[in-house]
Amino acid sequence: MSPDRPLLSILLLCHNEAVFIRRAMRSILAQSLDWPVEIILMDDASVDGSAALVQAEMAAAGRPGYSLRVIRSEKNLGNGAAFVTALQAARGQYYHVLDGDDFWIDPDKLRKQLALLEATPSLAGVAHRAIVRTASDGTESFHPQQEPLKPLLNIEDLLTGGIYFHTSSMMFRNSFYNPATDRSEVPAIFHEVRGDTIRLYVHAFQGSIRYLPQTMSVYDDHCGGIWSGLDWPGRRDLLNNLYTQLSQHGYLADM
Repeated sequence: MSPDRPLLSILLLCHNEAVFIRRAMRSILAQSLDWPVEIILMDDASVDGSAALVQAEMAAAGRPGYSLRVIRSEKNLGNGAAFVTALQAARGQYYHVLDGDDFWIDPDKLRKQLALLEATPSLAGVAHRAIVRTASDGTESFHPQQEPLKPLLNIEDLLTGGIYFHTSSMMFRNSFYNPATDRSEVPAIFHEVRGDTIRLYVHAFQGSIRYLPQTMSVYDDHCGGIWSGLDWPGRRDLLNNLYTQLSQHGYLADM
């Protein structure tokens, strides 16, 4: 393992998020965590100066132990490919994805999640409740709307209960890191299925997911997300593809 390997990689995904990106970055820098953190800004062909805003926030904060790396694509890859590119560069023992238009509201969020992962090697991830804010009318709701029946969830619980969590809430153990290359080797299924649900399922096949009944992030729903931007036929096709790919890649062989 590289001696300077960070504890956590935060993958900040951005495509023309100048209106929101400072809020997201400030919520990262406001965290009480004082362990080594790398922030990877995946700038997916932005043309509005988003990256410069992030760099300015980083310089102004002066956080010891925090580093910023900017990866830029000259063409728009889309959220799924942008995530894969960012994860390949992640060197942290754990990783967390944050979309540029979402943000965290609890300064102790990362510390709480990391403490659980550090104390329990069998955990593959830790998730929590999020606020969903509808951009069109400002209404808010919780996600998940109904809390899981138990705090420790396995893959069967997730698949049969239809349980998933929002991107802004999920921290995972980075089981993909290869010390020989000092990079992460991303599973093939991540190239073929987009979204937070497939990430949750892949990690849940590796270990349990711990749920925290605390509200620590906000998701601004602009109805343009991978799920929220679809009608029912589109959602049905997305779910069918997800389960088909899980089966074809062998994840469901023992179920």
